[in-house]
Amino acid sequence: MSNLKTYFKNVVSVCKKGFAYVKVVPVLIKAVYQRLVGNGYYEVAFTKIGRKWYCDVPGFPKELFEHTLMVGGASKFLEYYSRGDNKIKATIKIANEMDDRHFCGSRLYKNSSTLTGGAFYRDPSGNFNEEVWLCPVTLFLMGKYPERILIYKINKNYLHCPIYIEWQRTCLIQINFSNDTPKFSIIVSINKNELSTRGGPMTRSISKTLSIA
Repeated sequence: MSNLKTYFKNVVSVCKKGFAYVKVVPVLIKAVYQRLVGNGYYEVAFTKIGRKWYCDVPGFPKELFEHTLMVGGASKFLEYYSRGDNKIKATIKIANEMDDRHFCGSRLYKNSSTLTGGAFYRDPSGNFNEEVWLCPVTLFLMGKYPERILIYKINKNYLHCPIYIEWQRTCLIQINFSNDTPKFSIIVSINKNELSTRGGPMTRSISKTLSIA
């Protein structure tokens, strides 16, 4: 009888996990869709339980919670930037070459990846010398293993330079005033078609915004 109960429990456990794998498919579809239509920015949260870090994946089944465990270099990377906190909320961006060229903060570059084996990244800044492994759960957050990941902010700590200029559909200029961390920001959006080589429209728009602030 005890063997029968054990067998029944195992069958139920397998069924629950199998159903969890079915439930995770919409999470992956949503991540891929967001990658295709989004602007590349993500807010990714992590939680430390005991001595282990876990990634908070919205909609990810609790039956597969163990798959969100951050191990090896990724765990140490989070510990390095957590500054003693047990929760982390990181603002990151999947970057193209233009983004990377004008960004002077913390970032990760992909060394290699396989679909089911995750991806290995390095920190070119030299702040963290160990290779960072991101498990396949990354696909359920960002829809792919990005070639470059820019890290703007971890909790209240800004990791990018004081002045950052980014070109997308509009010209976005962000100016941060601070000693250690930004006190406030001024953001100006200008249609690129309105810019002249002499900088006239751009200069007038910035001056107007600064005077209002």
